[in-house]
Amino acid sequence: MPSVISQVPGQWSYLCATYDAVTQIAKLYFNGLLVGSRENVPNMKVVRRIMVGGDEYQHSYEGKLADLEIYHYAISADDVQARFLEYQRDETFLGTEGRK
Repeated sequence: MPSVISQVPGQWSYLCATYDAVTQIAKLYFNGLLVGSRENVPNMKVVRRIMVGGDEYQHSYEGKLADLEIYHYAISADDVQARFLEYQRDETFLGTEGRK
């Protein structure tokens, strides 16, 4: 797994986090590539509110959010890669300058 996420200021990035409640494995993908995972993550409870880029006390996110998708199941690595490639084909995607 890559040890460094190379985000370029002013360019879109594709982030995806998954959690499988059965295996208790959480994974993080950056531009379609798996960059981190953790086993034995406790079962996530049903949430009432989702905050992106901070918490109710610290609002540290500066940027734009183009899309947010929430599923009731963990999508596969192939699905993450397919969704990233779909975003790259979108003419409004201003991302990775062909770097994959």
